[in-house]
Amino acid sequence: MMTERRVARKMTLVLDQGVDRLDVRTASRLAASRRQALGMLGAPGGAGFRRGAWRFLLAPLARGLAALLLVGGVVIAADYWEGEQLLRESSEVDAALLSDDLPIDAYLDSGFRAWLAEDARS
Repeated sequence: MMTERRVARKMTLVLDQGVDRLDVRTASRLAASRRQALGMLGAPGGAGFRRGAWRFLLAPLARGLAALLLVGGVVIAADYWEGEQLLRESSEVDAALLSDDLPIDAYLDSGFRAWLAEDARS
């Protein structure tokens, strides 16, 4: 913070020294521009600075909202895709169970599960 103030003071000194070397035409144009800018600050109906300030404040909010919507869309799409994958996998398992010659009750038998586990190890 202190460094910024020192730099600002040095810049002010340099600019003040440069003002002395300006010709009359340039100085009058700068003064007219300054009057116009100050006039816009106090213009009725919220013109000038106020309108620009709103635009300045709303631009980051709009970018933030767009980023939030994008992230939300990605999360929703990922959730949908994962749900579709799970549905597809369970459909394949169901189709395999229904097309198999073995009755469904055999899969519920604990002895059969033990036999499958034993068969898978060997």
